[in-house]
Amino acid sequence: MSTRQKGTEKKLPHQAIRPLLFIPLALLACLLVLPSCKKNTPPDYKIYQNMGNYMKAKLEAAGATVRKDMPDKFAPDVDYIKRLGPLLKLVFGSSKLQVYLQSYESDSIAVGSISQFEAPPRSDNYTDCAFLVRSVASIGAPVMHGDKRAPMSGSSDGFAMDFYNYDNASIDVDTFFGSAGIAKLTEAMALVEKYQVPELDEKGDRDRGHLTAYLDPYKSPYRLELAAPETDNETARKAYFDNVLQAFEMYQDAYFAALDNTTQDNDGDIVQGRATAAAAFMTLFDVNDIAVKLGRLLFGKTDFPLYFSQGFWREGFYGSDNTTE
Repeated sequence: MSTRQKGTEKKLPHQAIRPLLFIPLALLACLLVLPSCKKNTPPDYKIYQNMGNYMKAKLEAAGATVRKDMPDKFAPDVDYIKRLGPLLKLVFGSSKLQVYLQSYESDSIAVGSISQFEAPPRSDNYTDCAFLVRSVASIGAPVMHGDKRAPMSGSSDGFAMDFYNYDNASIDVDTFFGSAGIAKLTEAMALVEKYQVPELDEKGDRDRGHLTAYLDPYKSPYRLELAAPETDNETARKAYFDNVLQAFEMYQDAYFAALDNTTQDNDGDIVQGRATAAAAFMTLFDVNDIAVKLGRLLFGKTDFPLYFSQGFWREGFYGSDNTTE
């Protein structure tokens, strides 16, 4: 939920909108207004579409098919176009926003989702690509989750991606990826290392990861948290987008290969434990993530659960037997 710009105003910390927990939502939205109104936005080289297309191909190659239990408003053959009120119209620079939510499932994947925003509809002006893969509870795989977003309120273009270990009792991230997968992840990390948000900011305060501190116990050593270089040099900017896309694809390759090589567990206690842990993990986003609050502002209290809980995360589903708490 962001808009592109090449801002000249004072830079806020990376992903600065999300930690402003004590600012009223209306004021948070107002912070987005100035950048969204800028007409000459720098190119994004179709990174949002390219990410979505690549992941969709990986899901389909893994045998995943489109879910049949999607809420009617987000069914594959339905266009979800949101008419925006005056404030959000300024935020997105459009009176309408089109939301693309594609969600898949397979015998090993409880949910694989890709969410993209386009404003105005059919303009080719994408502002976000969020993605998720959560395996069925019988498979010991971390949750792959990330988000590529355009600049907002003067903050840099950003990308975050991680493999969250939601159940340390039965899942080991390094074991899941194996030596070949770890080698590919390490190569990808080296490719984008110069774009990683620093551990500490200029004042010596925590910078990388402080916006998602509530997820610290679940983060992996392979977390990417990237910011575009602050430059008008288009060659340098294009290199950033190319490298981010390449790292994203390498991470996807490693994850899906590891998932394909992981066998299902038959131990009912382990499977039940993962289902319980997955439910608790998803609740953390509902409770702590400011993006959820902004999502409710955008979608409204009726549509937001359809989009976020039922559509994107598929809360309450953990496998073909639907093991639950």
